[in-house]
Amino acid sequence: MPNLCAHRVQKSLAVEHTFEKDLLTKAQCLEKLALFYDELSRRLQEGGTDNQNGLQLSFIEEGVT
Repeated sequence: MPNLCAHRVQKSLAVEHTFEKDLLTKAQCLEKLALFYDELSRRLQEGGTDNQNGLQLSFIEEGVT
């Protein structure tokens, strides 16, 4: 019988959405990216302000084309 673990360590956290229509402009993409950032920030805060959930944070660089 396998040894089952009731508590797994969370290794990642993602925010994603599928859009009904393609985003055609850079402005549309940046608008949605800002919403994703807000949602990801909220979810990280729910896990603890000092990153108690052990997630390694990654950042998106500004100015990427």
